[in-house]
Amino acid sequence: MKKRPVLLLVDDTESMILLLESIFKSMPVETISARNGKTALKVLENTKVDLILLDIMMLGMDGYETCRQIKLMPQHQDVPIIFLTALYTKDEISKGFQLGAVDYVIKPFDNKELIHRVETHLALRLSRQELVEVNQKLNEANQKLSELNITKDRLLSIIAHDLRGPLSAFVNISELIHKEFQEMSQADIESSLEVMKRDSKRIFLLLENLLEWSRLQLEPTPATTGPVTVSVILEQALQLFSEPVHQKELVIENLISSDLVVEADSYMLQAILRNLISNAIKFSRPGGKIKIEAQNCGDTVELKVIDHGVGIPKEIQPRIFSLNHIYSTRGTSGERGSGLGLILCKDFLEKNSGSIRFESKAGSGTTFYITLPAVPSE
Repeated sequence: MKKRPVLLLVDDTESMILLLESIFKSMPVETISARNGKTALKVLENTKVDLILLDIMMLGMDGYETCRQIKLMPQHQDVPIIFLTALYTKDEISKGFQLGAVDYVIKPFDNKELIHRVETHLALRLSRQELVEVNQKLNEANQKLSELNITKDRLLSIIAHDLRGPLSAFVNISELIHKEFQEMSQADIESSLEVMKRDSKRIFLLLENLLEWSRLQLEPTPATTGPVTVSVILEQALQLFSEPVHQKELVIENLISSDLVVEADSYMLQAILRNLISNAIKFSRPGGKIKIEAQNCGDTVELKVIDHGVGIPKEIQPRIFSLNHIYSTRGTSGERGSGLGLILCKDFLEKNSGSIRFESKAGSGTTFYITLPAVPSE
């Protein structure tokens, strides 16, 4: 049901208030009355109105001062004010317009004329409000379009750079094996296949991030949360990285207890852990150690992924979760990345009522902290 416009009637004469109320009974409006300027200001502190009829010649605070103070109230600056007055000199009329009034009605007034003026200014106010809403929706649409353009540009950049590189190497090695197979030694063949295997896994993980992130941007869906055993999800994520862990001779210290349970979307949690572990491996020096631990904080659980690798440069740190400044660099063994992983982690954690933060020092390593809701004890 459409809300009826609210009129504030301000006059220090009771008979005039009663007359105005009787006139507007025939209109689909609600009326509120105030017998002086101070009372009107008090009413406006807690009440939204659509139009104000304001007498000029009132005892104490006159209509001009009341109008001036109303226009200082942010929530009422655009409310039309019509002066009711017996003063109709050019100077008086000019003064009222300068203070922000939109119209004058001279006493004694014709009832029909007053109704027409009020209807006109209510219609103008409604039109302005509708225009503001249209502009707001247009701005929101433009913002969404801008975000989609950023998404498109980033996807094209990743496809052109981060995917084309390893795919080109993949194609070149396969062509080399095909052409030179008879002349290649067993060691050369195994080495080439090892490179193809490694690059294919990297491409797979990159495509996983791309697909998850694109789906998140283009088809936002809520998380399907429930009790999740963290150790199970963590083991699934760790299995993906057994080969790079072995190649870099890393030690992963998993301190997550088997009974730790959080409230989360299991699919999203695996993607979060996968990306954080991937980053830790990528930026750890050969022979380094990665530690994964947890702390129960009452209503939440805090998980930590700690590495002692190269760290994140200080100038990059404020931007690592920003889509507009995606940071991507090669790992300590030349590993490629898209820079989407941390953005994906942040988006997924927000969908799971969680959060992410980090501490990092260049040359000393990085610790990522993620918080998720704990499962209430029965």
